[in-house]
Amino acid sequence: CIRDSMRAIGLNEGTLNLDGTPTKAYYGHIDLGDGNNNKGIFSGRQGASAEESNAIYYQQVNDYADKYRGAVESYGVRLGTQAYDVLMFNIKDLTTQAPLAVPAFVAQIPDIIAKGISADSVGFARSEAFAIIRDGQKTYDTTFKTYQELLRDQTSRSMTIVTGQRG
Repeated sequence: CIRDSMRAIGLNEGTLNLDGTPTKAYYGHIDLGDGNNNKGIFSGRQGASAEESNAIYYQQVNDYADKYRGAVESYGVRLGTQAYDVLMFNIKDLTTQAPLAVPAFVAQIPDIIAKGISADSVGFARSEAFAIIRDGQKTYDTTFKTYQELLRDQTSRSMTIVTGQRG
């Protein structure tokens, strides 16, 4: 179990090695999904340097965690448990990837708990957090070409805090 969410996010983003040292991507890379030049732990777009980007996104990730901590606890998930760590990590990681999807993910926490917290249940909830329903039709607001690609990505990111690796 990795106790450091930021290091686990870096593993998911491909910007940190397991020991916390930067990869080549940390210093700058072009995002395959949106074509932006990303840098730092969070693959951030903002900031002139990786360190500046880290400071901006570290604050954003922690602001989201603070905002949703009470909601997680209201579902009976207690601080200090693996369930808490997994859910809070996924809120933080999803904030990095798609902050607008976080509320929809948090709303699904009761379903995740009911199914049992696993890569499958959390990955499914993360994927569904990208759903948009218009005129009775469900689409997904994502750069992934198919739902299966989205689901595979979200599932592979979901348990990094526990396993110490993506996937």
